[in-house]
Amino acid sequence: MPKTTPLLNTVDVPALAKDNPASEAKFSLLNTDDVLALAKDNPASAAKLSLNVEQWVSLAQKDPQATGKLIYDQTRNKTDTHGKVIDKALFEIDSDRAKAIGEALCNQLKPTQFSKVISEAFKQEIQNEMVPASLLRGKSVGTKLYNEFETNHMRPILNPKIVPLLNSIPKEPLVKEDEKFNRFINNEDDLKNLTTQSREIFSEILLDDCEEMVAFREIVSNIRIDGDNKEWKNEENKPLLDSKGQELITQGTKVADTFALLRLLIPAITTPSDRGVKFEYENKEHKANGVVLGKILQNLANGTIPRDTHLTEFHKEKIAKFEGPEIKNLMNQVYAKAESDQARSF
Repeated sequence: MPKTTPLLNTVDVPALAKDNPASEAKFSLLNTDDVLALAKDNPASAAKLSLNVEQWVSLAQKDPQATGKLIYDQTRNKTDTHGKVIDKALFEIDSDRAKAIGEALCNQLKPTQFSKVISEAFKQEIQNEMVPASLLRGKSVGTKLYNEFETNHMRPILNPKIVPLLNSIPKEPLVKEDEKFNRFINNEDDLKNLTTQSREIFSEILLDDCEEMVAFREIVSNIRIDGDNKEWKNEENKPLLDSKGQELITQGTKVADTFALLRLLIPAITTPSDRGVKFEYENKEHKANGVVLGKILQNLANGTIPRDTHLTEFHKEKIAKFEGPEIKNLMNQVYAKAESDQARSF
């Protein structure tokens, strides 16, 4: 079998693309420096390269930021077998490819190495997207990579912390429906105890010094910084306005706050059996209460009443009493902790 020759000149691949596009798509680079040089000099050509697991891992270990951008470039658009873009919408990404790359990197990189790749993917999306909330979509490149990080690195440390919290909830459901009057009866003492315990547990999780949480804090902190530094504009290149007609500011902070709750804590509570990670509930009431707690967290993250209309009254009467400042205070601690993490090395 003929030996594959590493690319020594980044002019070679663009030339090959012009003369033989099909060959370019199959061209394998054996030298990490070559790939990085091509990604810098000609991103469009680098985006079409077919790289194996070893190459992706080598790239991420040498330059995680460049790797994150290359993953973004390679997965941001769906293409057909000839490399032609099918849909130019930013978040119509090649989900299978993003997931496969994420799995490969997650299995072979340290959490604090993989977090830098994820942060760069989000940074690319922040620079190219006009709607801040899009960063939280399931079809975001950064989110696809993060999902692998969350499943493989975060679930194992969340399990022992969250299960005791849910199993400490009284057997009576926090929220019961009276079918005759179609109203909700709330056990305020139990709810108060739950929210107090949950804040303590979440604070313990988010401020933990383990490598996984250092990596997580790096991701959300970078989302916050990159998002706050961007001037969000619409298609007409005018400032993006909120519902009150005011210019959007600190959108990175808002998205990062939401990300911490929606992408870390809620999945751990509401989808405990995902991918073989099993949480043991004492009874079905505890499981139901876990769903309610997830709704509470989602409400805290979004700052709005949950979409479920039957929780509207529950929100007005109970949730509104503890949302807002306390969560904001916790997230401020997370960002401050992220700054101090920079001095640590793993």
